[in-house]
Amino acid sequence: QLVGSEYFGPTATPGSVVRGIRQEDAERLSFRDASIDLLVSCDVFEHVNDPQRALREVHRVLRAGGRALMTFPMDPSLERNRQRASMDAGTLRLLEPAVYHGNPLSPKGALVFTDFGWEVLSQMGDAHLDDPTMNVYWSYELGYLGIQSYFEAGKS
Repeated sequence: QLVGSEYFGPTATPGSVVRGIRQEDAERLSFRDASIDLLVSCDVFEHVNDPQRALREVHRVLRAGGRALMTFPMDPSLERNRQRASMDAGTLRLLEPAVYHGNPLSPKGALVFTDFGWEVLSQMGDAHLDDPTMNVYWSYELGYLGIQSYFEAGKS
């Protein structure tokens, strides 16, 4: 079974269906423990308030032997992550100037909460994900020009 989802904001219940699309919150997934063989997350983690909590959720929902493939911007010049914004009791606090990425569901875009650096690999380990790696690829023939990367980790 293949399940896709989107995030429709804090008032939508994880696992509910909004406009025909399943709603999920990366920090509190509605999936049962150990219920997913492969989790693919594309350009989500930089937009969540607590990426460490989201990584723990990835570990929680993966079955033993499961894998997670994740894409998000990572700045190789940063040793540590830089937190740009935080949510506390429903109040947004900007810690750096606001940066937004394109979002087809919002004309304003999606606020970036974290600029990731190399620290993200140790965060994956801290979330009990096994063998966290950053994979870099490039292909002139396939049109992958510049630095393209994805992160991979698993659960024993």
